[in-house]
Amino acid sequence: MSETDGFIFDGYCGLYCGACPAFLATRRGETIDGKQCKGCKSTVLMGWCAQCPLKACAQEKGYDSCAECDSFPCAPMTAFIEDQEYPYHGLVPGDIETIRAIGIPAWLAEQAERWRCPACGTPFAWRMTTCPACGGAVRSWAD
Repeated sequence: MSETDGFIFDGYCGLYCGACPAFLATRRGETIDGKQCKGCKSTVLMGWCAQCPLKACAQEKGYDSCAECDSFPCAPMTAFIEDQEYPYHGLVPGDIETIRAIGIPAWLAEQAERWRCPACGTPFAWRMTTCPACGGAVRSWAD
């Protein structure tokens, strides 16, 4: 688990919280519908992360990540990955594979680089195709 000023960047499921729009808004000192999120492993949660069954399962098993589970991908995880409303969930199998290979700290370093604008270094969210700060092209979840 990587924590900076109460923000926790790694999700139990294998997603990088640092590319979540709610997480990024909270880091900027903003709210979404009056709510904030500091990562799924924090105590400041909103939306799906506050009630996620994948998180509950990992916590119940004492895992820091679903990468530790021999049952990956289980039925709930498969449904999560295949959810068409959130196509970036499709990143999870590759992220889990990487976490298993290099560990969470090294994966987090890769993700921090991946989800920053190459031109100005501003963090951006999964669905973005242009940097919110400089307007430069960025790699969305699909790239």
